[in-house]
Amino acid sequence: MKLVADTLQVYYPESKHVKALVADLNSEMAQYNLIKTASLLKNTKTDLYDIALPDPNGDTIKLSSLRGHFVILSFWASVDKASLSVNLDLKRVYDKYHKKGLEIYQVSFDQDQKRWVQAIHFDELPWENVIDLSYQESPVSQLFNVNKIPLDRKSTRLNSSHIPLSRMPSSAGKKKYNK
Repeated sequence: MKLVADTLQVYYPESKHVKALVADLNSEMAQYNLIKTASLLKNTKTDLYDIALPDPNGDTIKLSSLRGHFVILSFWASVDKASLSVNLDLKRVYDKYHKKGLEIYQVSFDQDQKRWVQAIHFDELPWENVIDLSYQESPVSQLFNVNKIPLDRKSTRLNSSHIPLSRMPSSAGKKKYNK
C-alpha cells in the first residue's frame, strides 16, 4: 500500500484522493508501530537491568518499583559540580512532568554517604535517590557502561571533562554541604 501511495503522490501530488490515501496510510502505519512496540515491550524481560540500592533512609529501592512511569535514570556524585548543575535541570524537568507520570531514579557514586544525604537535602531533590558506595567496582556502573559522570547534556555521550569514576576524589567538595 505504501508503494502505491508513494507512486500516486509523485504523479498526482495535488489530488485530494491521494492526500487522503497518504493520510490514512500514515495513520495506519503509526497504529501498527504502536502495536508492534507495545508487543515488543510486553514480551521483553525488564528485570534483566534492574537496580536495587539503598536510599538515604537505608531502604532498598528497586528501579523496577517505578514500572509504569516514564523514568529518567541518572548517575551523579555530590563531589562533582557538573552533577549539581545537571540536578538543577532535572528539577525543572521533574517539576514540569512529574504530574504526567515522570519519575527520576538517581544513582550516586559518592564515597561519603553523609555528604550525599546532605547534598540531597540541600538541593531539595524530590525523586528516588540511591547510592552505590562501591563505585569503582560497581556492577551498576558496569551494567550501564558508566565511566564518567554526569552525562553530557547535549547528547548521550559521556562528557570527558567530568570526573572519571576511577579518579573521583574522596575529599572534593567537602565544604559545599557542611554547615
